[in-house]
Amino acid sequence: MSPEDEVDTFLKAPTSYSDWAAMNNIMRMCRIEQNVEETVQKYVENVATTFDPSTLPSPPKKLDQNPGAALKL
Repeated sequence: MSPEDEVDTFLKAPTSYSDWAAMNNIMRMCRIEQNVEETVQKYVENVATTFDPSTLPSPPKKLDQNPGAALKL
């Protein structure tokens, strides 16, 4: 099925339960995609605020070489 056929099928009013269910699933997937995009955008904005270089402490002059050093962060 070509993309044009898919668009034509989507734009038609559903004539059967399977058409209605398919259209409903497509609309649900579009909402999920939009929600994911919004959530990712909010996450990116929060990370940018949290890890803004001006808010981070300056690094230590000598790095801790112990195996558990990363866990102390």
